[in-house]
Amino acid sequence: MAPVRDRLGVALSGGGHRASLFGLGALLYLVDSGLNKTVPTISSVSGGSITNALVAQECDFSTVTSGEFDGVARKLATAIVTRGLLDATLFARLFVLTLTGLALLGVWSLSRWSTHLVPWWLCVVLLGAFGVLAALRGTLVEYLFGTVLFRKSGRCTTLGDIRGGTEHVFCATDLNYGGPWHFVAGSRAFSYSPARELRGVIDTADIRLQTVVRASAAFPGAFPPKRMRFGSTRAFLADGGVWNNLGTQWWGLDSTPFERDYRQAYVPNRFLDQLLIVDAGLSLTPTSSVWFSLPFIGELVSFSRAINVLYPNSVKPRVEALRAWLDRWVDDEKMYLGPAVVTLSDSLGTFSTRHCVEAAIAYGERVQDVQRGRTLDQVGSADSGQPRTRRQSMNRRALAFLESLSAWQRAGLFLGFESLVKLHDRARAVPTTLSRVDRSDAAALLAYGYLSSMEALHVTFGAPMLTPPDGRRLLHLIGALEDPYSMPEMGVGPAAPTSSAPDRRREVL
Repeated sequence: MAPVRDRLGVALSGGGHRASLFGLGALLYLVDSGLNKTVPTISSVSGGSITNALVAQECDFSTVTSGEFDGVARKLATAIVTRGLLDATLFARLFVLTLTGLALLGVWSLSRWSTHLVPWWLCVVLLGAFGVLAALRGTLVEYLFGTVLFRKSGRCTTLGDIRGGTEHVFCATDLNYGGPWHFVAGSRAFSYSPARELRGVIDTADIRLQTVVRASAAFPGAFPPKRMRFGSTRAFLADGGVWNNLGTQWWGLDSTPFERDYRQAYVPNRFLDQLLIVDAGLSLTPTSSVWFSLPFIGELVSFSRAINVLYPNSVKPRVEALRAWLDRWVDDEKMYLGPAVVTLSDSLGTFSTRHCVEAAIAYGERVQDVQRGRTLDQVGSADSGQPRTRRQSMNRRALAFLESLSAWQRAGLFLGFESLVKLHDRARAVPTTLSRVDRSDAAALLAYGYLSSMEALHVTFGAPMLTPPDGRRLLHLIGALEDPYSMPEMGVGPAAPTSSAPDRRREVL
């Protein structure tokens, strides 16, 4: 069965700068493999919208080459590593410091120890100043987005400035109507609501890109929602993850019949042959119970923790449903869509073993044969036999990937990390914030997004399996190395060519 080469949709999840870098690694693979030419639409939420917006501003994703896209990736990765967002300018640092100081002074002024040192009205002034500054933090984030990333030729980029063959969709949640809101780079915003009170296409060509990203990333509690008005329509927009942190609602995967019928006239790329969903979410880890017992502060901590518990549990059922959909697609040749879900919480090889049980069993037997002293040539090739069904094809490709994964790990230093486990641990260690990311963590997220997307697309749709990007390229992308070919090769894979815009589509199978 020949690999599918038709249109490929991409959905980038939320998750702060962790999602931005993880999604960027996935897009790097699409460009290296040439699959970017088949991508009609990229939808995104929150942290994924930062990556989606910068790519939309800097290039036409449907035609960009590897060398050109490395420059785009370097701009975003370097900004996250060296500046972050909340640490981007001196003004931002002073704002955060002042806000924190006012909060501490306000709480202290309420204590009995301050009654003999400060007048009662100072408590009111401090709390009032804190409230004003806290209400302005959304404006600050929007300003920083424009200052650090979304500006070209001395002016802020608007949705109408974006052109190209790939459609870029930014998902937000309208708190007024309790439904999703979609901004489409180019000319329009699309919105619908379960209550049917708000629906239609609105001209948004003049809206700034930084405003759209702020609305898509405005998670309540962290940043205030964005108030917007379009004629008689008022929107109160919060993080798209409030509705769906995977950003898959644009593709009609979780819509009601009414929504699907209504969107049919406005979403030309709704039906696809392939869909890649890049999820940067992580499972919850245990936390200390000390803070929960403190008066007032404990209630705030408990509220924050409750949101953290609810948030992943709204995503997990969607992920499991999409995985089940893929399993049905494997056995039903008539189904039109097989969504491949890449999740940061999974280690490399998990996708292959979960969806291809026969490949997992065969790989385990081969590992045992190798441990007994037999070579892969003696135990047979992964390409033996001619597959006739989707499942047979996926099992063959999954086995090939698992064998290549073992070969990469045996090659020594894995992309500059001690092992694949260390690479995964560093990628998972990045919190869900908009602060600066450590260089090693940023490199790990790029590499892991690249490799996990390659695994999912190769196993599911027969996309090219490439050699991993070596350490020099990763150092270049995060701004630690100016010329990626000015030092000896790091990591695995064949030596890179000396061309300034090398062709990285080197398949290992």
